Order: sequence, then C-alpha cells, then structure tokens
Amino acid sequence: MPALTNTISIPDGNPNEILTGTDLSIKLIVLGNNPNLAEIANTLAQDAPTFPRFVIWYKTPVLADLQIHFPELNTLENLKGFSASTKNRIAYKIEETTSIDFLSISQAFLTAGLSEFNQ
Repeated sequence: MPALTNTISIPDGNPNEILTGTDLSIKLIVLGNNPNLAEIANTLAQDAPTFPRFVIWYKTPVLADLQIHFPELNTLENLKGFSASTKNRIAYKIEETTSIDFLSISQAFLTAGLSEFNQ
C-alpha cells in the first residue's frame, strides 16, 4: 500500500488538531480493517476542490472515543466509515453494504462539503 499522506492512523497518530482545530476541513473517518477505503479516501483527499480534506483511520474504533467529536454517532454496527463536515457533523455513512470505490467515496466527501451550507 502506498503512503497515505492525508491520512492519520489511530492509535499511531493524533487527530485532535484536525477534529478540534479552527481550520475548515472535511473529514472521512475510516473504521476498522478497511485499507481499500483508506487508500481511496486518501487519494481523493489530495486535491480538494473546496475545503481541505483529511482521512482519519481508526483501526480499532471505540464508540465512546468517537462520540467525543461526533456526539450524534449511536453505533458502529454495520459501518465502514463516515464523512463529516467542518463542524464534525456526520454527513454520509459508509455502511457495510456500500461499495468501496471512487464514486461512493467521492459522494461521501461531496455530501460533507455540501452539508456546510445546510447547518
């Protein structure tokens, strides 16, 4: 797997600067053992058209830890990941049945960007 330059891997990295910072960025959160999702999201985060994009990969996700930044998250069941707006509002859930391809992950980033105008 190539280096994931726009991806912070948890527990190795610290996402707090992205999750609590004041700069406007949209995020794609990868949950569990989903390297294909992380790689595609990282590729799409390279040249963001509007807001900067980041990928945060929680390899061993813990619901309580995620709820600190995403309080509306009720469960991790059937989730591969989700996108979040600059205000850390969940915009698009990537469920177990979602195809992991460039089109669906682009939709996740696009939905997070568009949600900025609906908050």
